[in-house]
Amino acid sequence: MVSTVRHAVAQKTGSTTWVRKIKEGEWKITCLNHKATTTAPTRNAAWVVGSHPQDFCGKCKVIAEGKAEKIHKGRLGIPGRKAANKAA
Repeated sequence: MVSTVRHAVAQKTGSTTWVRKIKEGEWKITCLNHKATTTAPTRNAAWVVGSHPQDFCGKCKVIAEGKAEKIHKGRLGIPGRKAANKAA
């Protein structure tokens, strides 16, 4: 089974990216820290773009160039998902 979602922290910027399949031939990539988005035609291309948010997010580009501090917040949650309640 091929994964249709990738949710990770980019090493160079520290920003959280969210990659997901919208429909056949369309993948959406979002920088969750700065709300920048782009698309890609294939899963492989989307995974590569998702690993390098500085290529589509202007604020991440500034971080990658060393002109702003890297983000240290850790991975942000996926929008719209609620955290699972843990049993006591």
